[in-house]
Amino acid sequence: MPGGNAILNTTTAADLVAEFTKARLPVPNAHDVAQSRCPQISCTDAIDSDTVTVIKFGGTGAAERFAGVTSDTYQIEDVVLVFNPAVPTDQRAAYQSIARRTVTSS
Repeated sequence: MPGGNAILNTTTAADLVAEFTKARLPVPNAHDVAQSRCPQISCTDAIDSDTVTVIKFGGTGAAERFAGVTSDTYQIEDVVLVFNPAVPTDQRAAYQSIARRTVTSS
């Protein structure tokens, strides 16, 4: 649609947390932070946990801008994962793989 936002995927932050849980990746203390966080960073959905924060934006541009100025991130389309610095590299790769598979298949 000219002038409109193209829908890249229908994945929500909750979908990704559910997939991480299904894969037995830790997401302790997961809770919705969209109301407190999204007005500040222009996201549409956000869930924080002790290991990873999942943030969904309205488009790739906003996701790229956020990921570009934030440490310990991984971006796939309009979704950004922000890792706790203590999460090991191999575990980050597992989160990234699941996020990539989930986002690109929705």
